[in-house]
Amino acid sequence: SLCSSLSERCPRPGGCGMALALQSSENSAGARQNALSPEPTKIGNAAPSAPTHGEEHLKKGKSRIQDIINQSLQKQDKPKYNADPLRSIAFSANEEVIINRGRFSWFSAVCMCVFVITGFTALILMLLSLRNTSASLISEEISYISGPTPPWDIPPWGFVRQPGDATSREIGKPFRYAMPTFMLFYSVLAASFGLFTTAYFCSELLVQDMGVHRVKNLGDVINKGVDCYLFRSVPITMVIMTTIAGFVFFVSDIRFTLAMLAGSATCMCCINMGINMNFEGGTRLTHAMNYDLTGSIALAVRAGAIGGLSAHSMSLMGMVSTWIIFKEANALVGFGVGVSIIAFYTRIAGGIFAKGCDIGSDFVSAMLGEDVDDYNMDSMDALKQAHNIHDIDGDGEEDSAHGERKQVVDPNAYMDEAEVGFITHEEAVLRTKIEKQMEETLTTMHPVNYLDAIGENIADIGGTSSDLLETMCVTLSTAVILGAKAHEVPYFGTSLPFNIIATGTVGCSVVSYYVWCHEKHSSNRIRRSLQLNLFIVVVFVQCVVFVSCYLQYKVYHTISFSRMTNYCLITALGLIAPEACAAICEYFTSVNYPPVSWIAKEAHHGMIQVILRGLGQGFASAGLPSVVNIIVQILAFQWEGFYGLVLLACASQACTGWQATLAAYGAVANNANRLVHLTTVNEMAHHRANVAATIGTTTSHNGKCIAGQNCFFATTALLGALLA
Repeated sequence: SLCSSLSERCPRPGGCGMALALQSSENSAGARQNALSPEPTKIGNAAPSAPTHGEEHLKKGKSRIQDIINQSLQKQDKPKYNADPLRSIAFSANEEVIINRGRFSWFSAVCMCVFVITGFTALILMLLSLRNTSASLISEEISYISGPTPPWDIPPWGFVRQPGDATSREIGKPFRYAMPTFMLFYSVLAASFGLFTTAYFCSELLVQDMGVHRVKNLGDVINKGVDCYLFRSVPITMVIMTTIAGFVFFVSDIRFTLAMLAGSATCMCCINMGINMNFEGGTRLTHAMNYDLTGSIALAVRAGAIGGLSAHSMSLMGMVSTWIIFKEANALVGFGVGVSIIAFYTRIAGGIFAKGCDIGSDFVSAMLGEDVDDYNMDSMDALKQAHNIHDIDGDGEEDSAHGERKQVVDPNAYMDEAEVGFITHEEAVLRTKIEKQMEETLTTMHPVNYLDAIGENIADIGGTSSDLLETMCVTLSTAVILGAKAHEVPYFGTSLPFNIIATGTVGCSVVSYYVWCHEKHSSNRIRRSLQLNLFIVVVFVQCVVFVSCYLQYKVYHTISFSRMTNYCLITALGLIAPEACAAICEYFTSVNYPPVSWIAKEAHHGMIQVILRGLGQGFASAGLPSVVNIIVQILAFQWEGFYGLVLLACASQACTGWQATLAAYGAVANNANRLVHLTTVNEMAHHRANVAATIGTTTSHNGKCIAGQNCFFATTALLGALLA
């Protein structure tokens, strides 16, 4: 079908040269295949001679077959290039194209083995905890309520002896309860699966090809800038954290201090891994754009999952491990304090670094008298115009083929590679010349050209990962405090929040492996596929929570039917509210909806109208989500008080692993989009990069909206714990 379509479109007499070449190769392959078949075959247009004798016919047949085999096995000289066949637009150079290979990561392989062992061990302990034969975990806290002692006569709680053999709980008095061993080991299993997924994605990303030399060299230069930032900032952060830990040790106990150091180390590892893998994925994604859109989107999503999903899994693993080791809620607070200090430094320092690069580029531009900002993209566009790539035939008018390829600027346009993905020999020579000059331009590029983009990506990836870690730790520590001290059944009160978060981690890890995408899909349709993955996680978490609450109501009789209903409704509100707020934000910020076009139309009336319209829509995009948050928090507090606020915060962060993945995906896609436009004139690669970057811009904005909402819910839950 490709040969037929090209033959019809080709203006040369006799049809498309590529089609003739492909048909000729098919005939040659068919001749070799038929020659090796037991039946005599007609070769070419010559008819076989009629046999006059049986032996004569067999001898002639063997001779013909042997001649064909010898001819096919004979080493032939490389044919000279024919100007008729069309060339692929991806790698159109006449000379040999060298693709730099990736590398295998032994560290990622070892991490995958460790997480498999950890998850298998957690699974065994889960099964043992159902019979109360696993490790006995008992915690002692100060009660916020007066009531009966925690139940122990119904499995799987076991017997817990109260301080002073007390028969009831009193406000301000210590009490003991059995920690939810089954749910804690389930959380370890979920976190191990999430970290295994992250390690697998790291290994898969690093083994991918890094592209041609100009792509690899530009990626190496950018990675050097990232390493410089990390090598300077990490030691300073460690010194600051050690100094703070020394002061905390004198005002608190050793357990709080150790938990704080563990939290800071976890946050620092997550941030550095997310930043490094983001820039490692830039060159590999740039090279993948030359082939297909499906593989490019999958690679970009998995690169984003390294930063987003790892934060979700590391926070869960860190909080569960800290609680199992120290067996008190105060240690969880210490872990959250360490994470908060690093998150604050990362967000502030990364933002200042990004803004410093931006201002520095403006100063350098003024001193050099030229625009060196944003990867010197203007010079690349001028280079393409100077070679008249839009007018190959030299008639002074734009070529029809170039007019079709200009549609790449529209991420929702349908681009068929069979229609625009092939070029003539003359155009291939011209494109080779342009790409060589592009490579020379990259070697003389000023450092400020890429430092601005480095600062933006560090602020986005580091800020997203650290914000998610901080919010998760604050929410889980608050859930343990209120679930243990203010709930009638501490075992279930502390297990339900971990159940919600752990189930969300499993769901986010599973959907990260596959995204429904096709080469013909527009950016809007791919965005709907990403939302479909999120919907799957929401349904999965809600079903697991319903089963857990139903067992407590029907089997163990620890909660009433009304409380079971309230818990399920609060969880549903927490799962739906972030996506509802993200949809509102997307409506006001995406190019696929009218508000953005309204701002563009105001440009005809002057700058003031654009500013006023933008401010108005900005307030609307932030005000409406705030109204949604306030309504759901009022409902949660009316139904279940302070504990309802904690459940709402946990439910809103159950799907954050996938939402943070999409936010980090935006940084990866935007980085690769710049590299694609800098290193190649392949319009199909430009189109795929534009599609991925359009989706990434939207998901990055949504990630900021969801991060703010999660902080809002976590802060309210923390306030509820203080009031309780």
